Amino acid sequence: MSKNPLSETWILLLDEVYRILDASTHHDLIATATHLKTTTPSIQIQADYIASLIHYPTVNLSSVLIGHIVDWSIASNHMDIIHAIHRKTLQFPSNPFALKLSLMCGFSVHDTMESYVDECRLATAELFDRLRHEKIPTEDMQSFENMAMRLGTLVESLMK
Repeated sequence: MSKNPLSETWILLLDEVYRILDASTHHDLIATATHLKTTTPSIQIQADYIASLIHYPTVNLSSVLIGHIVDWSIASNHMDIIHAIHRKTLQFPSNPFALKLSLMCGFSVHDTMESYVDECRLATAELFDRLRHEKIPTEDMQSFENMAMRLGTLVESLMK
């Protein structure tokens, strides 16, 4: 069986991610993401990298950091990264940070591309369903509900 160069690249990237994350500062995370943006042609690898941040046990992703990542992707005119991250985060229903990141990406999708309305409408419905069933801390729950309501309103306005 031949080696998959993409898999090897991803392993190397993960090694670099974990090395950088040892510093555990927001600045380093954003710098790494920016570095990957300029050196990694694969959008999927970039999306996987950013999505992997939410699973690293010592990193507590704040709304500010998530906002920076989303803003960076928009500023670099790389909406396909946003869409890829959005889809990726929906695969992890039990992670509250994944929910938050997905909601943030949802806002960006709505603000820029009406062609993703159906996808986001379904994602929003799925998020509401998860919010009802997941054991999420009360303070996070309020934040998620507010964001989900706003996202739902955006979906409705775009569908008219």
